[in-house]
Amino acid sequence: MNKIEIEKIKIIAVEGKDEVNFFEAFFEKNDINDFQIINFGGKSKFKDKIKLLTKLDGFDEVTHFGLIRDADENYNSAFESLIYSLKNSYLPYPKKGHSFSEENNNLRVGIFIMPNKNKKGALENLCIEIIKEDKDFNCIKKFIDCLSEKPEKIEKSIIQIFLATKNPIVNSLGLGAKKGFFDFQNEKMKELLDFFECF
Repeated sequence: MNKIEIEKIKIIAVEGKDEVNFFEAFFEKNDINDFQIINFGGKSKFKDKIKLLTKLDGFDEVTHFGLIRDADENYNSAFESLIYSLKNSYLPYPKKGHSFSEENNNLRVGIFIMPNKNKKGALENLCIEIIKEDKDFNCIKKFIDCLSEKPEKIEKSIIQIFLATKNPIVNSLGLGAKKGFFDFQNEKMKELLDFFECF
């Protein structure tokens, strides 16, 4: 964290490198260029990293601070965890997910829980909703269905199989996003795009 410098007055914090690559591609495709993306290195580190971030030079000039994380098994638990982290750092917070705090000392805070509002899952689930329209998706589903032992993290496996069908082959969702393998204009992306357009 001590190597991070605040470079823009709008910041989003994400869980990891995949999310950094995904949002870099998402922002580029949608002509959003005023956010700095910071990798917090895992959902369990949000509380401590938020507190550290607030102590960096330049944070008092930040006007927008977005927190993006996966719902995993429980959307509400993920949201409440972020609210706790914000309160712990004496920052403003939104009253509900996929929304924003009222301006407080010129700082607006927003929370977006992946894949979409009130749904469990992760970034992979959002991307799967997009690739369901791919001509080869049924082949991927049939392959998963015929396995004698299902993968423990089936959504991650589906994404990996999908990426293995593309040229060039890449080994992560984030790099797949960078290569343009996910349609950022898909209607399933509307909730995410609306979040940033309103932020």
